[in-house]
Amino acid sequence: MLALLAVMAGVPCAGASEFNLLGFYVGEAIGDGRDAVDADNGLKLGGHATGCKVMAGLRPISVVGAEVEYIDLGFSSTDAYLV
Repeated sequence: MLALLAVMAGVPCAGASEFNLLGFYVGEAIGDGRDAVDADNGLKLGGHATGCKVMAGLRPISVVGAEVEYIDLGFSSTDAYLV
């Protein structure tokens, strides 16, 4: 995953220009979500998930474009315990 990030960081992200006639671009995002619930009866729930997104698209002019995305929202694991 880190190798993919390094490659994508080196790709220029710009609109259509003399060198990039179709306005090709790529991008990526990674996120981490956490949640916690404390119930009145002493039960605590907590979980977390990591997700990622990769995209690529074309934008030859400012009003016309197309994009393809892959999104992985991750899998949330939950731990429950009594206090």
